[in-house]
Amino acid sequence: MEREGSFRSLHSRFRLGSSSFSSQTDLSQGKNAGGEKGGVTGALTEECSKDKGSQQRRAGANATWNSIHNAVISVFQRKELGENDLYTLNEGVRQLLKTELGSFFTEYLQNQLLTKGMVILRDRIRFYEGQKLLDSLADTWDFFFCDVLTMLQAIFYPVQ
Repeated sequence: MEREGSFRSLHSRFRLGSSSFSSQTDLSQGKNAGGEKGGVTGALTEECSKDKGSQQRRAGANATWNSIHNAVISVFQRKELGENDLYTLNEGVRQLLKTELGSFFTEYLQNQLLTKGMVILRDRIRFYEGQKLLDSLADTWDFFFCDVLTMLQAIFYPVQ
């Protein structure tokens, strides 16, 4: 249960592009080796440069996350991927697996992204009745098993 809570926290911070992905450090306690007062400035400078680097990494990871999310939703919406998009998505998945979200990536895929995609498919057949429902269901079934699953396997190949 603790893992689920931390997943949601990470997911919401990452999805919203929060500027503070990890807990903030109390910079007022920074001191140099001699315990001198000037250590605060050094700690602030060091922390700021670390923070800028981590912000850039988070921004890049957030953009990657969004591109993967949008591509998967596009697959469910019967949209084609562009040329070289599959390679770019594979690289994005590899990068995300190396981040602190890597351990939650599969869980997010199953609990959020695939659920959203299945809702898209359900909405295509939801309002039909009788023979029209059966025809639409057969078409959606074929589309899911022939097109969607193979594309998802290709996109998330690095997860295997």
